Amino acid sequence: GVRGAPVPEPPRAPTCPPPGPEMAARSGGELERTRLRPGSHVFVHMPGEPFLRVGAASGKFGHMCGHLVLSAGAPVLFAGELEVGEDGTLVRWSNKSGSYRPSAWAAGVTRLDATRFVPFEPPRPP
Repeated sequence: GVRGAPVPEPPRAPTCPPPGPEMAARSGGELERTRLRPGSHVFVHMPGEPFLRVGAASGKFGHMCGHLVLSAGAPVLFAGELEVGEDGTLVRWSNKSGSYRPSAWAAGVTRLDATRFVPFEPPRPP
């Protein structure tokens, strides 16, 4: 028999580590310092919840993923990343979420410190 050329494998999506066990941070911007490790964490703000759902896994700011896991695929009011310092305080936060892509203008619903907000705008196609 004649064999055809091998079919190339489709490109694989970048792997995303799971966000880890869900944690809650109070909506007043006070993080549960004893439970969040330093680094960047994904978060979502769900309708009807007076707190943020925050992933336990930490990593580099701007490179975290897992919003759909935290929200179980449900609609959110806001999603993004927050960075916790070594002392447990909020360093900065953004609206970066590959799944939800919230507008920066909606950031106020989180009640996090607005002076530490870093707006994220995805690159526009050429």
